[in-house]
Amino acid sequence: MEEAKMKVKTDMGLIKSNARKKMERCRNSEDRLISQLEVENQALRKHISAEVNEIIDQAIAKFSAELISNGECNGIRKGRNRNFTQSSGSKIQENGEFKHDPEDTFYEIPLQICHEPVPIRSLRKVSYDGRPANDLSRKSEDTIPDFETILIQVGEFGNYQKILFLAMFLFAFSEAFLYLSQIFITLIPDGHWCKVPQLSNLTIEQRKLLSIPLKDSKYDSCRMYSVNYTDLLRTGITLADPTWPTTECQHGWEYDFSEIPYSTIATELNWVCDQNTLAPWAQASFFCGAIVGGLVFGWIADRFGRVPALVLTNFIGFVFGTMTAFSTTFWQFAVCRFFVGLAFDNCFTMMYIITLEYVGPTWRTFVSNMSIAVFFTLAESLLPWIAYYVANWKWLCIWTSLPLLVGVGIGWIVPESARWLLSQGRVDETISIMRRFEKMNNKHVDEKIYESLKVKR
Repeated sequence: MEEAKMKVKTDMGLIKSNARKKMERCRNSEDRLISQLEVENQALRKHISAEVNEIIDQAIAKFSAELISNGECNGIRKGRNRNFTQSSGSKIQENGEFKHDPEDTFYEIPLQICHEPVPIRSLRKVSYDGRPANDLSRKSEDTIPDFETILIQVGEFGNYQKILFLAMFLFAFSEAFLYLSQIFITLIPDGHWCKVPQLSNLTIEQRKLLSIPLKDSKYDSCRMYSVNYTDLLRTGITLADPTWPTTECQHGWEYDFSEIPYSTIATELNWVCDQNTLAPWAQASFFCGAIVGGLVFGWIADRFGRVPALVLTNFIGFVFGTMTAFSTTFWQFAVCRFFVGLAFDNCFTMMYIITLEYVGPTWRTFVSNMSIAVFFTLAESLLPWIAYYVANWKWLCIWTSLPLLVGVGIGWIVPESARWLLSQGRVDETISIMRRFEKMNNKHVDEKIYESLKVKR
């Protein structure tokens, strides 16, 4: 038994020893494989990096040759630690001059402007030491500032921007009045019934009892009894017989103005009963105009500028909003509402766009939200009270159109969109406007920034 136990222990020891040796050999093989893979990976990186750099060299050389042939460039420079300019790769400042990071290699094409080379594009080169591949995709920004940078320089929300912001108050009122006033000028009281001229000396309740049939326990709005009311009055009858024949209203309608304390165009032209669709059709013409106006004034704003579109849309809204008050037929009213709809939305949107373009990114969200949330809320809350106290649909049309007339005048002092001017190549006008902002906001902008804007464009 003892010999058997010793043999088993010996065999177990041999097995463990062999297992350890095999594991050691596996580790060595794995290390060799990893080392080999790392070497191959490094070689592959160098190969890819070299090919990419060769492609970049060829592209830069071709681009430089084109610029040299056009007289726009006097050469191409490549190197390290150059201190002749400031570019997006400049990170070290010594004695007022900027230097590139010593570990970075850049390509530059200098332009001779004011006897100083200015880089128009810098490209970071892929290194051979295995740095992250996304270094290759990092773009350098142009050293010439864009409009957003200049906007921050003149003030993101200075005095001038605040004036434009407050001016939007008026345009928001114009849009809200145009949109909601049509509700108040086409209202129809629920209480209306056929008019019977022969019963004009009776009270309203007596007239209803004698001339209007009941329908679902309510007085019918569209029918009356077809009887001789002169004979009824002579005989002293004051209560109608439900068996009497009925007919449609022959002499128009009467309205209960206790709910709505003024007449509207719908009540004056009797858009009720078989003509009860005329008011909705008139409203539909308004929104058809709004669709057309969005297309037309969008094109005008892109072709001739935001300010001409702003002035024109407010002028059209004022003219046809006022003409609405003199409408005597459905078609006159519908045409006027179409052109008012043409101005709707655009009378505010143009001013909204201009203001937001001149507000810096920090304040842009505030201005865009407050101009709608506050200004429109105030206008919409005020309009019912105006309608109540004016108590005349014609004067309501005139009063709600007046803000548009002011919008026509104020449009001439609103600055044109600088971004639109830049898109049209009118850089001098853009700079003139930005100087105005600079002066109003008590800011100082380096003259070189304006000059660089000319170079960029």
